[in-house]
Parts: sequence; structure tokens; C-alpha cells
Amino acid sequence: MDHIEPIPTNYHGSVKTHLVVSFRYCFAFYFKFHSNQALSLGVLGPSLMDLGIQVGSTAEELSSVFVVRGVLAIAGSLIGPGLDRINLYLVIVFSLLVDAVLHGVVPWLTSLTGVLCTLGPPELFNCAIGMATHLLCVQIWNDQAGPYLQLLNLVGVLGFFAAPLVVSPFITSNHDNNNGTNSSNTNVIETKVSTAYLLVSSYSLVTAIFVMIAFFASKMRNEALDTKRENETVEEPSRGFTIKASCLLFTFNILYGGIEVGFPGTVMPFAVEFMHWEKQHATHLITVLQGSNALVTILAIFFSKVVKPEIILMCDVAIVTGSMILLVASVQIHPSMLWVGTALLGIGCATVMPCTFAWATSFMNVSGSFSAVYWCGYFTGFMVIPALTEYLAKLLMHDMMFVYVMTSCAVGMCIILAFLLWIVWRHRKTPEAMV
Repeated sequence: MDHIEPIPTNYHGSVKTHLVVSFRYCFAFYFKFHSNQALSLGVLGPSLMDLGIQVGSTAEELSSVFVVRGVLAIAGSLIGPGLDRINLYLVIVFSLLVDAVLHGVVPWLTSLTGVLCTLGPPELFNCAIGMATHLLCVQIWNDQAGPYLQLLNLVGVLGFFAAPLVVSPFITSNHDNNNGTNSSNTNVIETKVSTAYLLVSSYSLVTAIFVMIAFFASKMRNEALDTKRENETVEEPSRGFTIKASCLLFTFNILYGGIEVGFPGTVMPFAVEFMHWEKQHATHLITVLQGSNALVTILAIFFSKVVKPEIILMCDVAIVTGSMILLVASVQIHPSMLWVGTALLGIGCATVMPCTFAWATSFMNVSGSFSAVYWCGYFTGFMVIPALTEYLAKLLMHDMMFVYVMTSCAVGMCIILAFLLWIVWRHRKTPEAMV
């Protein structure tokens, strides 16, 4: 087999060819998110008790897998610099194949250690495929990548919603779990768990095969993009500017990741325990959050073609900050404002990530190293901010602590974005001064 050259920084081909390639990797990313979210939300969470029966551990002991996955997500982001030297299609295929194998062996696990070693690593490969697909999008479309990054965001949202629906028939009900632990019932539970995880494995395997066939077929039919680089040399930003911008983006993503993960995880307990809402009533807050997020994500594909990503990003951050300030100022007086604040937060968070990535392509080299900084910041916030919120709430015993922490993160995003806009403006005005 001929050696496969790494995909270059810039693609040059017809719009039709670009669309074909974009469809291919969006298809792969959708199914990857489909399988990964099936694991995280559709299988792993609800099946903890069932999996515990299989391996002889409690759900509390098995919950440590979430910590392992969080740590490995951060570790996975550190492989970013290596992506500049590897064919990104092969990164996707390899990650999917490993993912399929790890999920496929779950039915044969018999210990807690086996669960941690098998269900923890998929997050590392999920991070790798996330970085690869975003970089591939930028390589294909360059400074026109905005709408396609929004599309990438949308297919992730679709996978997020679809996966639990697909695997839910294979999750044991509470009634089944309460029917005792006789051998017959245990066999039924283990069979359902096995089916669910094998289904997850099959998604990754089929997608890996699809990506591999599509990649080699395109090369054989000469449909691959013209990989000749432009004759013009692209001026690299100064090292000083790159370091400053990367540090600001890293911190920005820590705060954003904390809000995106921390708010959905704490708003329902806040509504039930502090606002004294019924649980069933409070669950609709998550529906409002996700619904407003999905709606704006769809619309963003179209308006990102005519509006610059930095403008959208400024609006996003303003809405996020406004929603949290609204909650601080009024939720204790008017509980119904929790609905408004939640909906506004969903709107504001919908396009932050793709707009940040798209904007970055206009002032710095979006490489594997940049992707590592970008995702490492997000996953750090993913883990640290929710844990910090819980710690402060217990330490200070203040019911509004989660709102205060989320508001602080939002205000921090505003400040960091303002600094970032300023240094980018200075760099564009006097690039030679940014040393």
C-alpha cells in the first residue's frame, strides 16, 4: 500500500468537492457523537446499577469512571500537536476502531478495574476525533469555515438527542432491578447491558468502515482534493501574540466549559431544593435549555454566512452574561425568571464554541497545537468549575452559590473576550509590534 501523505494545511478544489468531503466527515462526526453520547447518557448513567450487578460493584463505586473519563479527556487534548503530522482521516478511523473494541468487550467484564480500564479510555479517543474533525473542517474551508463549524455543532446536538432514544429499550427498568437478584433476573439484566454496549460498539465500527472506504475510494477515483499549496506565503503571527492569544482562549474555554456543563448539572437541584419546585416541573428546565440551544444552532448555520464570527461571539457572551445577571437580580423575587434565564443561557451558549474556533482562523494558525490548547481549556472547565461550585456550596452553605459561580464565569468570559479583541485589533493594526 502506498504511503499516505498527511493532509496539508490548505485545500484547493471545487465547491462541489469541498461539500462532498464536508459531508463525509460530518457524517462520521455525527455517528461518533451518536455512539459516544449513547455511552455517556444513554448507557453508562442509567446502566450503572445493571453493570454493578454484572461486575459485583455498587453504582457509587462505578461512578468513579466519570472521573477517569474527565482526566483522560484532558490528557487526550494534549495529543493535538501530533495531529499536524498525521493524516486526520486515519486519526478518525483509528479512534473509532479502538472505541468499538473497548465498548465491545464490556459484556465480558467481571471486575470494577475492568470497567475503569474499558469505559474510561473512550473519552480520550473521543477528544482525538473531536480535534481531528474540527481541524479538518478548517483545512477544507479555511476562513470560510464558519457555517460548516456550525454544522459540525448541529450534528453533535442531533447525536446528543438521538442516542438515548436508540439505546433506551436495552436499559433495565427500576421494576426489573427491584425483582431481586436471583440468577434468572441477573441473566436478563446482563443480557440487556450486553446488547446496549454491543450496539454502541457497532456504531463506531460501522462508521470506521464507512470513513475508510470513503477515503480510499476518493483517492482511487481522483476525487481527493487538490493538495497543492498556494504560491503565496501566509505570514505567521509573532510568537508573543500567539502565546497571549492562546492563553486567553485557554482561560476563556475554562469558563465556558464550566458554564456549559455546570449549569445543566445544577439548575434542576437548585429549582427543587431552593425554589421548592416539583421534580417533574424542574426537569422541563433542561428541555428549555436544550431546545433553545438546538434552535439557535440550526439558525446559526445560515446567519454565520453573513455575520462575522467575532460579532456572533460578542453577542453570545453578552447574552450568557445577561442571563446570569438576570438570575442573580430577580430569581429570588420572581421564580418564573428562572425559565427566562435558562432559555437565554441556551441561546447564548449555542454557538460559542464554533464561533471561537472560526474566529481564531482569522488571526492565528489553527493547528494541532492550537486545538490542544482549545480543548484542554474546555475539558479543564468541564471538570473544575462544577466541582468548585459544589465545594463552595457545601462550605458556605449558600443556596444561590451556583448562580454566583456561573455569573462570575460569565463576567470573566466578557473580560477575557474584551482583552482578546483588543490584542487582535492591535496585532492587525501593527503586527510588527506584537513581538
